Amino acid sequence: VVIDRLLAAGASKIALDVDLSSNADPAGDKALADILERAKDRVILPVFEQPTSQGVLKADLLQTMPLEIFRRHAQLGSVNMFPDSDSLVRTHSRVEQWNDSFLATMPALLAGLSLSPAGLYYLDYGIQPTTLPRLHFADVLKGNFDPDAIAGKKIIIGTTSIQLGDLIPTPVYRTLPGPIVQAIAFESIVQNRTLYHSTPLLALGLTLMLVLLLGPKLAKWSWRQGLGVVIGSSCGIFLVSLIVQDHFPFALDTTPLILGTTISYLVSFFLEFDKQTFRLFEQRMTIMQRNAMMKCVVEDSFDGIVIVDKTGHIEMLNSCAATLIGCKADAMRKKQIYSVIPELKAIDITSGETNLQGAILSIDHLAGPYELTLHRKDATQVEVEVVVSKSNLRVNASIFGGRHETRAVYVYTFRDISERKKTQEAQKQAM
Repeated sequence: VVIDRLLAAGASKIALDVDLSSNADPAGDKALADILERAKDRVILPVFEQPTSQGVLKADLLQTMPLEIFRRHAQLGSVNMFPDSDSLVRTHSRVEQWNDSFLATMPALLAGLSLSPAGLYYLDYGIQPTTLPRLHFADVLKGNFDPDAIAGKKIIIGTTSIQLGDLIPTPVYRTLPGPIVQAIAFESIVQNRTLYHSTPLLALGLTLMLVLLLGPKLAKWSWRQGLGVVIGSSCGIFLVSLIVQDHFPFALDTTPLILGTTISYLVSFFLEFDKQTFRLFEQRMTIMQRNAMMKCVVEDSFDGIVIVDKTGHIEMLNSCAATLIGCKADAMRKKQIYSVIPELKAIDITSGETNLQGAILSIDHLAGPYELTLHRKDATQVEVEVVVSKSNLRVNASIFGGRHETRAVYVYTFRDISERKKTQEAQKQAM
């Protein structure tokens, strides 16, 4: 009755996605056969294959077809689904091999395509199931529908109830009823949205071109610039694929392109990292050698050398200075120089008055040399000549380098002039 009502309303073709491989009551089977005969090949009945055993990896397939009394007056269309390794149905085909010949699929027959072998195409799941017009079976059975909504249309009859279990795992929507997937396959054909993915060879060629284009430039750019280019390129590749797919039935495989760009960046990043590591190691070795050389020069100097920071704390002194002062070098480090050598307070720096802080803050005004008498802890004295100078060190302000600051240090050079003083005193006495 439903088929008669739809044909009477002007449906151009009806696909029945219902298993008719077994007998029901004889009267009902004969009535359906009479309806199919009156339809004159405007009805498509399903054929499909199913495994003979569940849970067996390579089980034999059982071909399921409508009863002979039904199929003699109808077209036969395959409703097989071929899920990917993750069990999701992404592809469909126009024709399938059936025994020793080819059989058109139900969506292809609805679309009116000629029987010609063709490969798999990707379903366009951008076609939203909610946009597909639907009629309830009971409303059609009772005649509660608008015939104008049926006139010239192609109809798929099937179950969409979850309880009946005809659910197909799909991307985007998780699961869809079998008739809805068949309808999406039909719409993909008639809207010229049978998507074809880029071949591995094309994806490899585009990836190599992109790597050859960006690789040398990534090696020259900083890691921040390179990261920005990689993120921008990945977004651009994805956007281009969307534009291409929107205008043409072609899906560009973006994964190899984005992966190739990312790997190029990582390779250039780690190569530059290795170069930076080697340069840092080389610089560190150079600095260590220079420091060792300077330390050796300072330590072997015949003059006593004391280096203090801007607050007057001793940072370094050589053994000659320790001998002149009469203290151990380790005991004097980090101490205020005026607490170690109080005689320095006698130096007149600016206005003829002793100025403890001025000896550091007014170092640019120092003139020398100055002659002092140092009093050692062992009650001995030594005559020395003192020269004070200022040095500005350029040091890194961050452990990552790149930012520098200037730090001032003050160098006190002590020279033992005891023998010279004795000579001068002898000359005076001789005169």
